[in-house]
Amino acid sequence: MTSKNKFLTSIVCSFILCILLGCLNYIIDPFQYFRRNNSLDDKFHTNQRFQVPGMIKNIKTNSFVVGTSMGENFNTLKIDSDLNWKNTLRISISGIMPSSQKKLLNFLKDSSDPQNIIMDLHWYLTDLDPEKKNAVYAFPEYLYSHSIWGKIKYLINSGVLKESINLILSRKEKFQKREKLNNWMNEAIFSKYTEKENIKKLSKKLTEKNNTITLTHKVYKYPSFEKNILPFLKSNSDIQFYLFLPPYSTWYYKTLKDQTDLQRLVFFRYYLVQATKELKNVKIFAVDENRSIVNNVANYKDYGHYRDSINQYIIDSIKNSQHIITNQNINIHMENFIKNINNYNEVLVKPPYN
Repeated sequence: MTSKNKFLTSIVCSFILCILLGCLNYIIDPFQYFRRNNSLDDKFHTNQRFQVPGMIKNIKTNSFVVGTSMGENFNTLKIDSDLNWKNTLRISISGIMPSSQKKLLNFLKDSSDPQNIIMDLHWYLTDLDPEKKNAVYAFPEYLYSHSIWGKIKYLINSGVLKESINLILSRKEKFQKREKLNNWMNEAIFSKYTEKENIKKLSKKLTEKNNTITLTHKVYKYPSFEKNILPFLKSNSDIQFYLFLPPYSTWYYKTLKDQTDLQRLVFFRYYLVQATKELKNVKIFAVDENRSIVNNVANYKDYGHYRDSINQYIIDSIKNSQHIITNQNINIHMENFIKNINNYNEVLVKPPYN
């Protein structure tokens, strides 16, 4: 066989292999990208970045929870009952960057008919680089489109093949019921954060850093929010947006290493109110007005990841229209917010919020 014939043979074999691979992945479809798999009994894969597109396309609803890990502990059944919504879908992705969130939101709009969106405004949105990527978890942008090429890349993906084989072999450890999917509430982890030795570390850092903030500040720009999120809010007046500032612990603000980052984070809420004040479809919630939550480290597992009871408090606030910051109350809100940070000089450990 000539070298030319060998080359052509290898090309043909590779093509056939891709066809077979694509057929297998299409039939098994472990991330339910093309269709729901009823045999999985409403379970979905824990690889959020690959799983979310299929959920968006194949679960019929008009109410969504989007954003970062700050929204992963929402109970969507409670959202439905408390807000009178139906079949709310939580598609929060841990560590999603604003540029990727932009693609997710556009894909969501193109694939469904969203009417209600709850979204956290994580500190990622204060970053000066609007195109910043997650250095650890790559975002498969091709899945967040309706292009033929995106479908082909899914079908010939070796990672998808691996999960297809796992399903064929009935290995379903990476699949969870939709309501518990990627929920990270774990009492043991939260309890560990308040152990004596850790409280000593937290107290030491508080003493060493002990940040203070003044009401006088520069006018900061927030290109990550302005480029990736704000246009979507403005161009979709038919969607009701319930945006919330994650209630990070007061200890976090008090010990944040970089003073500029601290200032930008603190005054981000002031910018948000100004940027959205003409948008009747946007409400911004700041539940950190409840000091019994943010001043008590027992409500956290780290600097800012809070208990699921806090997620429920956010839902209660939406239901009762509480803790909404507006152009009319932002000044007094900022004054009280900063005063609480400045007055926080001791690590508080009390019974967690329930």
